[in-house]
Amino acid sequence: MIFQTSTISSDDTDQRLDRWLKRLFPGLPQNLIQKALRKGDIRINGKKTDSNYRLIENDEVKYPIFEENEQVEKEIKTSKLNLKEYTLYQDDDIFVLNKPQGIAVQGGTNIEDCIDDALYQLQFDKKDRPRLVHRLDKDTSGVLLLARTLKAAQFYANVFKEKHATKLYWAVTIGSPSQSKGMLKAPLLKHNETTYEKVTIDDEGKAAETRYKILKSTDKFTLMQLEPLTGRTHQLRVHCATFGFPILGDGKYGGKDAQLKIGKSRPTLHLHAKSLTIPTLSGQYLNIVAPLPKHMLETFKILGFSDENDKTTLY
Repeated sequence: MIFQTSTISSDDTDQRLDRWLKRLFPGLPQNLIQKALRKGDIRINGKKTDSNYRLIENDEVKYPIFEENEQVEKEIKTSKLNLKEYTLYQDDDIFVLNKPQGIAVQGGTNIEDCIDDALYQLQFDKKDRPRLVHRLDKDTSGVLLLARTLKAAQFYANVFKEKHATKLYWAVTIGSPSQSKGMLKAPLLKHNETTYEKVTIDDEGKAAETRYKILKSTDKFTLMQLEPLTGRTHQLRVHCATFGFPILGDGKYGGKDAQLKIGKSRPTLHLHAKSLTIPTLSGQYLNIVAPLPKHMLETFKILGFSDENDKTTLY
Protein backbone atom coordinates (compact mmCIF):
# COMPACT_ATOMS: atom_id res chain seq x y z
CA MET A 1 0.00 0.00 0.00
CA ILE A 2 1.29 3.44 -0.98
CA PHE A 3 0.87 6.28 1.51
CA GLN A 4 0.87 10.04 1.08
CA THR A 5 1.01 12.95 3.53
CA SER A 6 -0.76 16.26 2.94
CA THR A 7 -0.72 19.46 4.96
CA ILE A 8 -4.11 21.06 5.54
CA SER A 9 -4.50 24.58 4.16
CA SER A 10 -6.73 27.33 5.53
CA ASP A 11 -9.27 26.56 2.78
CA ASP A 12 -9.89 23.11 4.29
CA THR A 13 -9.96 24.15 7.93
CA ASP A 14 -12.94 22.84 9.98
CA GLN A 15 -13.87 20.25 7.36
CA ARG A 16 -14.57 16.69 8.50
CA LEU A 17 -11.74 14.26 7.76
CA ASP A 18 -13.97 11.77 5.93
CA ARG A 19 -15.42 14.48 3.68
CA TRP A 20 -11.94 15.74 2.88
CA LEU A 21 -10.89 12.20 1.85
CA LYS A 22 -13.97 11.81 -0.32
CA ARG A 23 -13.04 14.98 -2.15
CA LEU A 24 -9.69 13.41 -3.01
CA PHE A 25 -11.21 10.01 -3.81
CA PRO A 26 -14.75 10.50 -5.14
CA GLY A 27 -16.80 7.35 -4.66
CA LEU A 28 -14.72 6.15 -1.72
CA PRO A 29 -17.12 4.22 0.56
CA GLN A 30 -17.43 5.19 4.22
CA ASN A 31 -16.75 1.64 5.42
CA LEU A 32 -13.35 1.65 3.71
CA ILE A 33 -12.46 4.91 5.47
CA GLN A 34 -13.55 3.42 8.80
CA LYS A 35 -11.47 0.29 8.19
CA ALA A 36 -8.35 2.36 7.40
CA LEU A 37 -8.91 4.47 10.51
CA ARG A 38 -9.21 1.39 12.75
CA LYS A 39 -5.98 -0.04 11.32
CA GLY A 40 -4.19 3.28 11.81
CA ASP A 41 -3.58 3.70 8.07
CA ILE A 42 -5.04 7.20 8.33
CA ARG A 43 -3.40 9.45 10.90
CA ILE A 44 -3.46 13.10 11.92
CA ASN A 45 -0.09 14.44 13.07
CA GLY A 46 1.06 10.86 13.57
CA LYS A 47 -1.89 9.85 15.74
CA LYS A 48 -4.96 7.69 15.13
CA THR A 49 -8.18 9.63 14.81
CA ASP A 50 -11.91 9.44 13.95
CA SER A 51 -13.77 10.11 10.72
CA ASN A 52 -15.57 13.12 12.22
CA TYR A 53 -12.33 14.87 13.23
CA ARG A 54 -12.44 18.53 12.18
CA LEU A 55 -9.31 19.48 10.27
CA ILE A 56 -7.11 22.31 11.52
CA GLU A 57 -4.76 24.40 9.40
CA ASN A 58 -1.28 22.80 9.15
CA ASP A 59 -2.51 19.37 10.27
CA GLU A 60 -0.41 16.63 8.68
CA VAL A 61 -2.74 13.96 7.27
CA LYS A 62 -1.25 10.58 6.34
CA TYR A 63 -3.50 8.39 4.19
CA PRO A 64 -3.25 5.51 1.70
CA ILE A 65 -3.62 6.08 -2.03
CA PHE A 66 -6.84 4.11 -2.43
CA GLU A 67 -6.91 1.99 -5.58
CA GLU A 68 -9.69 2.62 -8.08
CA ASN A 69 -10.96 -0.93 -7.70
CA GLU A 70 -11.49 -0.24 -3.99
CA GLN A 71 -13.88 2.57 -4.80
CA VAL A 72 -17.50 2.42 -5.85
CA GLU A 73 -19.44 4.81 -7.99
CA LYS A 74 -20.85 7.60 -5.85
CA GLU A 75 -24.61 7.68 -5.66
CA ILE A 76 -25.76 10.28 -8.15
CA LYS A 77 -28.13 12.76 -6.57
CA THR A 78 -30.53 14.66 -8.75
CA SER A 79 -29.50 18.26 -9.32
CA LYS A 80 -31.28 21.08 -11.08
CA LEU A 81 -27.97 22.79 -11.79
CA ASN A 82 -26.43 22.70 -15.24
CA LEU A 83 -22.72 23.06 -14.52
CA LYS A 84 -21.79 23.20 -18.20
CA GLU A 85 -23.73 26.44 -18.37
CA TYR A 86 -21.38 27.93 -15.77
CA THR A 87 -18.09 26.61 -17.19
CA LEU A 88 -15.54 29.37 -17.84
CA TYR A 89 -12.54 27.22 -18.76
CA GLN A 90 -11.47 23.61 -19.00
CA ASP A 91 -8.42 21.58 -19.97
CA ASP A 92 -7.14 18.08 -19.22
CA ASP A 93 -6.52 18.97 -15.56
CA ILE A 94 -9.23 21.38 -14.40
CA PHE A 95 -12.69 22.80 -14.82
CA VAL A 96 -13.33 26.40 -13.76
CA LEU A 97 -16.89 27.47 -13.01
CA ASN A 98 -18.56 30.83 -12.49
CA LYS A 99 -20.46 29.75 -9.38
CA PRO A 100 -23.93 31.31 -9.14
CA GLN A 101 -24.85 33.40 -6.12
CA GLY A 102 -27.10 31.56 -3.67
CA ILE A 103 -25.83 28.05 -4.50
CA ALA A 104 -23.79 26.15 -1.91
CA VAL A 105 -20.57 24.41 -2.94
CA GLN A 106 -21.20 21.44 -0.64
CA GLY A 107 -24.29 19.97 0.98
CA GLY A 108 -25.37 20.44 4.57
CA THR A 109 -28.34 21.16 6.79
CA ASN A 110 -31.25 22.73 4.87
CA ILE A 111 -29.30 22.65 1.58
CA GLU A 112 -31.32 20.94 -1.15
CA ASP A 113 -28.93 21.39 -4.07
CA CYS A 114 -25.21 22.12 -4.34
CA ILE A 115 -22.29 22.12 -6.75
CA ASP A 116 -20.92 18.89 -5.28
CA ASP A 117 -24.12 16.99 -6.12
CA ALA A 118 -23.86 18.02 -9.77
CA LEU A 119 -20.19 17.19 -10.41
CA TYR A 120 -21.11 13.91 -12.11
CA GLN A 121 -22.18 16.04 -15.11
CA LEU A 122 -18.53 16.94 -15.77
CA GLN A 123 -16.82 13.59 -15.22
CA PHE A 124 -14.76 11.85 -17.90
CA ASP A 125 -16.16 8.51 -16.84
CA LYS A 126 -17.30 6.78 -13.66
CA LYS A 127 -13.86 6.85 -12.03
CA ASP A 128 -12.83 10.41 -12.91
CA ARG A 129 -15.29 12.62 -11.08
CA PRO A 130 -14.02 16.20 -10.61
CA ARG A 131 -12.77 17.16 -7.17
CA LEU A 132 -13.40 20.41 -5.30
CA VAL A 133 -10.10 22.20 -4.71
CA HIS A 134 -11.33 25.27 -2.80
CA ARG A 135 -14.64 26.72 -1.67
CA LEU A 136 -16.80 29.84 -1.84
CA ASP A 137 -19.59 30.90 0.50
CA LYS A 138 -23.12 30.09 -0.64
CA ASP A 139 -23.93 33.77 -1.25
CA THR A 140 -20.63 34.56 -2.99
CA SER A 141 -20.47 34.15 -6.76
CA GLY A 142 -17.50 33.75 -9.07
CA VAL A 143 -14.44 31.67 -9.89
CA LEU A 144 -14.50 28.10 -8.53
CA LEU A 145 -11.75 25.62 -9.43
CA LEU A 146 -12.34 21.87 -9.88
CA ALA A 147 -9.61 19.28 -10.46
CA ARG A 148 -10.28 16.54 -13.01
CA THR A 149 -7.74 14.06 -11.62
CA LEU A 150 -6.18 13.14 -8.28
CA LYS A 151 -2.81 14.43 -9.49
CA ALA A 152 -4.34 17.81 -10.35
CA ALA A 153 -6.24 17.94 -7.04
CA GLN A 154 -3.04 17.42 -5.07
CA PHE A 155 -1.13 19.94 -7.19
CA TYR A 156 -3.71 22.72 -6.87
CA ALA A 157 -4.37 22.03 -3.20
CA ASN A 158 -0.67 22.74 -2.68
CA VAL A 159 -0.92 25.88 -4.85
CA PHE A 160 -3.54 27.30 -2.48
CA LYS A 161 -1.71 26.09 0.62
CA GLU A 162 1.57 27.71 -0.41
CA LYS A 163 -0.29 30.91 -1.41
CA HIS A 164 0.77 30.72 -5.05
CA ALA A 165 -2.79 31.61 -6.11
CA THR A 166 -3.93 35.22 -6.43
CA LYS A 167 -7.63 35.63 -5.68
CA LEU A 168 -9.29 38.98 -6.43
CA TYR A 169 -12.85 39.78 -5.38
CA TRP A 170 -15.11 42.67 -6.29
CA ALA A 171 -17.49 44.00 -3.66
CA VAL A 172 -19.94 46.89 -3.49
CA THR A 173 -19.70 48.36 -0.01
CA ILE A 174 -21.67 50.96 1.90
CA GLY A 175 -19.16 53.63 2.79
CA SER A 176 -15.43 53.35 2.16
CA PRO A 177 -12.03 53.37 3.88
CA SER A 178 -10.25 56.70 4.27
CA GLN A 179 -7.36 55.62 2.02
CA SER A 180 -7.75 54.54 -1.62
CA LYS A 181 -5.75 51.38 -0.97
CA GLY A 182 -4.26 49.55 1.96
CA MET A 183 -4.48 46.52 4.23
CA LEU A 184 -7.15 45.29 6.64
CA LYS A 185 -5.77 43.25 9.53
CA ALA A 186 -7.84 41.68 12.30
CA PRO A 187 -7.79 38.15 13.80
CA LEU A 188 -10.89 36.04 13.17
CA LEU A 189 -12.50 33.45 15.42
CA LYS A 190 -15.12 30.99 14.18
CA HIS A 191 -17.94 30.09 16.56
CA ASN A 192 -19.41 26.61 16.07
CA GLU A 193 -21.75 26.48 19.04
CA THR A 194 -24.48 28.40 17.23
CA THR A 195 -26.96 26.90 14.80
CA TYR A 196 -25.30 28.76 11.95
CA GLU A 197 -21.73 29.69 11.14
CA LYS A 198 -20.57 32.96 12.68
CA VAL A 199 -17.15 34.63 12.70
CA THR A 200 -16.03 37.51 14.91
CA ILE A 201 -12.98 39.67 15.47
CA ASP A 202 -11.17 38.19 18.47
CA ASP A 203 -7.60 38.33 19.77
CA GLU A 204 -7.85 34.57 20.34
CA GLY A 205 -8.61 34.02 16.65
CA LYS A 206 -6.36 33.36 13.67
CA ALA A 207 -4.47 36.14 11.91
CA ALA A 208 -6.28 37.45 8.82
CA GLU A 209 -5.14 39.98 6.23
CA THR A 210 -6.99 41.54 3.32
CA ARG A 211 -5.46 43.87 0.75
CA TYR A 212 -7.95 46.36 -0.74
CA LYS A 213 -8.17 48.99 -3.46
CA ILE A 214 -11.01 51.39 -4.27
CA LEU A 215 -12.02 51.10 -7.93
CA LYS A 216 -15.06 53.42 -8.08
CA SER A 217 -17.12 55.38 -5.58
CA THR A 218 -20.20 57.56 -5.10
CA ASP A 219 -21.26 59.55 -2.05
CA LYS A 220 -22.58 56.40 -0.38
CA PHE A 221 -21.35 53.34 -2.25
CA THR A 222 -17.91 52.02 -3.17
CA LEU A 223 -16.69 49.40 -5.62
CA MET A 224 -13.72 47.72 -3.99
CA GLN A 225 -11.19 45.12 -5.10
CA LEU A 226 -10.39 42.77 -2.23
CA GLU A 227 -7.49 40.33 -2.11
CA PRO A 228 -7.49 37.88 0.82
CA LEU A 229 -3.91 37.09 1.77
CA THR A 230 -5.23 34.52 4.24
CA GLY A 231 -8.19 32.20 3.69
CA ARG A 232 -10.37 32.53 6.78
CA THR A 233 -14.08 31.81 6.79
CA HIS A 234 -16.12 34.93 5.90
CA GLN A 235 -12.90 36.96 6.04
CA LEU A 236 -13.83 39.64 3.51
CA ARG A 237 -17.32 40.13 4.92
CA VAL A 238 -16.16 40.45 8.52
CA HIS A 239 -13.23 42.73 7.71
CA CYS A 240 -15.35 45.11 5.65
CA ALA A 241 -18.11 45.27 8.27
CA THR A 242 -15.67 45.69 11.16
CA PHE A 243 -13.75 48.54 9.53
CA GLY A 244 -16.93 50.49 8.79
CA PHE A 245 -17.88 49.69 5.19
CA PRO A 246 -20.07 46.55 5.14
CA ILE A 247 -20.71 44.74 1.88
CA LEU A 248 -24.07 45.60 0.33
CA GLY A 249 -26.63 42.90 1.12
CA ASP A 250 -24.64 41.36 3.97
CA GLY A 251 -27.23 41.40 6.73
CA LYS A 252 -25.34 38.76 8.70
CA TYR A 253 -22.34 41.00 9.39
CA GLY A 254 -23.52 44.44 8.29
CA GLY A 255 -26.97 44.34 9.91
CA LYS A 256 -29.88 46.45 8.69
CA ASP A 257 -27.52 49.17 7.45
CA ALA A 258 -26.28 46.76 4.78
CA GLN A 259 -29.75 45.68 3.67
CA LEU A 260 -30.35 48.59 1.34
CA LYS A 261 -32.50 48.13 -1.74
CA ILE A 262 -31.12 49.59 -4.97
CA GLY A 263 -33.57 49.81 -7.84
CA LYS A 264 -35.74 46.69 -8.03
CA SER A 265 -33.04 44.35 -6.75
CA ARG A 266 -33.51 42.70 -3.37
CA PRO A 267 -30.65 43.23 -0.87
CA THR A 268 -28.47 40.35 -2.07
CA LEU A 269 -24.80 39.98 -1.11
CA HIS A 270 -22.64 41.94 -3.57
CA LEU A 271 -19.43 39.90 -3.32
CA HIS A 272 -17.97 38.25 -6.41
CA ALA A 273 -14.79 36.19 -6.88
CA LYS A 274 -13.77 38.15 -9.96
CA SER A 275 -10.47 36.52 -10.92
CA LEU A 276 -8.02 33.77 -10.04
CA THR A 277 -4.41 33.60 -11.20
CA ILE A 278 -2.65 30.26 -10.70
CA PRO A 279 0.33 28.26 -11.97
CA THR A 280 -0.56 25.19 -14.03
CA LEU A 281 0.83 21.68 -14.22
CA SER A 282 2.38 22.60 -17.57
CA GLY A 283 4.44 25.39 -15.99
CA GLN A 284 2.40 28.27 -17.40
CA TYR A 285 0.13 30.68 -15.52
CA LEU A 286 -3.62 30.87 -15.94
CA ASN A 287 -5.70 33.98 -15.26
CA ILE A 288 -9.41 33.22 -15.08
CA VAL A 289 -12.00 36.03 -14.99
CA ALA A 290 -15.66 35.53 -14.09
CA PRO A 291 -18.40 37.86 -15.43
CA LEU A 292 -20.49 39.56 -12.77
CA PRO A 293 -23.85 38.07 -11.71
CA LYS A 294 -27.09 39.72 -12.81
CA HIS A 295 -27.86 41.47 -9.52
CA MET A 296 -24.43 43.13 -9.44
CA LEU A 297 -24.69 44.21 -13.08
CA GLU A 298 -28.02 45.87 -12.29
CA THR A 299 -26.47 47.69 -9.32
CA PHE A 300 -23.48 48.76 -11.43
CA LYS A 301 -25.82 50.29 -14.01
CA ILE A 302 -27.73 52.26 -11.38
CA LEU A 303 -24.59 53.48 -9.60
CA GLY A 304 -22.67 54.26 -12.79
CA PHE A 305 -19.95 51.68 -12.22
CA SER A 306 -18.49 49.86 -15.22
CA ASP A 307 -17.76 46.15 -15.66
CA GLU A 308 -14.41 45.88 -17.42
CA ASN A 309 -14.37 43.09 -19.98
CA ASP A 310 -11.36 41.12 -18.77
CA LYS A 311 -10.70 37.78 -20.40
CA THR A 312 -9.31 34.44 -19.27
CA THR A 313 -5.70 34.12 -20.41
CA LEU A 314 -2.96 31.49 -20.33
CA TYR A 315 0.63 32.76 -20.34
